[in-house]
Amino acid sequence: VKEETGFEVQREQLHAMNDNLIFSSPGLLDEGGYLYWCEIELTHTEMQAFHDKTAGAAGEQEFIQTEVVPIGRVLGLVNSMTSIAQILMYARARGVVV
Repeated sequence: VKEETGFEVQREQLHAMNDNLIFSSPGLLDEGGYLYWCEIELTHTEMQAFHDKTAGAAGEQEFIQTEVVPIGRVLGLVNSMTSIAQILMYARARGVVV
């Protein structure tokens, strides 16, 4: 989580969204994984400090730019079917409307 977002998260803060492996590309790749969610309480100032921040492992050619947006805007910002599915799984797990 720290590599992707800059957030320090403890294992006990993570909640599994699936019990079985989820494959990102059925039939094409054999890469599967487990998805987790966590919620972190921040002040408005602390949250804004994560807006427009660079993250990712440069040695792995990861260049991630964070953006702080209301949950209702998230689906309009992503163009990856895997990311959309993950957002919808989180929304279902938390009872959030996106």
